[in-house]
Amino acid sequence: METILLIANDRIVAGEAITVICNDIKAREDANHKLYFRRIMMGAYTISSGHTEEDGTRILDGNRELVIFPVYREEQLEKLKTGKNLIEMHNATWILGEGPKKVDIRTKLIDWLLGAEWDS
Repeated sequence: METILLIANDRIVAGEAITVICNDIKAREDANHKLYFRRIMMGAYTISSGHTEEDGTRILDGNRELVIFPVYREEQLEKLKTGKNLIEMHNATWILGEGPKKVDIRTKLIDWLLGAEWDS
């Protein structure tokens, strides 16, 4: 699985990054209900493509993921970096803001999660 990793300095930054990318996903018809957010162990979060089963269970089945990880868990961060096929790694503030550059970055991230080639 290909992974783009965003490092959050604290929970506030992580929450802001999750909120802004999830809002952008919800605003796009081609992404809403195709990309899913979930909290994973060690205070990390992931967004990946998936689907919803008839019983309402959400299954993440994509081959690409965006991971937002707290930087203060340095040992776990190193394990994560070695266990993933990292495409890029940035500070979570890389996607925060409403300027055209930040919006473009988030758009490219969503496009990549949906299957487009990564163009950094």
